[in-house]
Amino acid sequence: MSDVDVQLCDQRSVGLLVVRDGSLLLKAPSAYPSGHAPLSRHCDGLNFPETARALCAQLGLGEPVVRGADECWRPDVCARPVPETAERAGHWWLVYRVVSSQGEPDGDGLRWWTRKELQDLADRTVAYARGALRDGAWRAQPGVSALWVGWLAHLRLIGPVSSRDLRACADVASRPIGGWL
Repeated sequence: MSDVDVQLCDQRSVGLLVVRDGSLLLKAPSAYPSGHAPLSRHCDGLNFPETARALCAQLGLGEPVVRGADECWRPDVCARPVPETAERAGHWWLVYRVVSSQGEPDGDGLRWWTRKELQDLADRTVAYARGALRDGAWRAQPGVSALWVGWLAHLRLIGPVSSRDLRACADVASRPIGGWL
């Protein structure tokens, strides 16, 4: 792929919190330093609801019940280059809660995590963000993506997280690749 073919970040993303029987669907980390994360994608010219529907269809979720859960700007890093016209790096996120009762989603690295397992992942991420967990340990067993800790706590999918720990996780999520602990 040449530099001309590189798709720029549109700074608009949708996240899906897919819930079934008290468990949350997460995808495995695709590259260091990310952690396990809910399903997400750039809007790429679609509006937020169209993007959510397209992602549900891509995963074979059919027509699940989709409800808006949270919307905000996050200064998170992106694998795509940021347009030169952008004032800052990050994404405007719309996170949806999806209740799915159909068959298993279609995709590599997807797994249902119970609330306890999700809490354990979040606790690991907070430890990493505080500096109590080093790179080697994180690579061997990553937690949940630092970007998602705040949403998971806000939506009560994990237990409360202190303001200090939320700031530490947000700091990790906003660091450029290579700027990790």
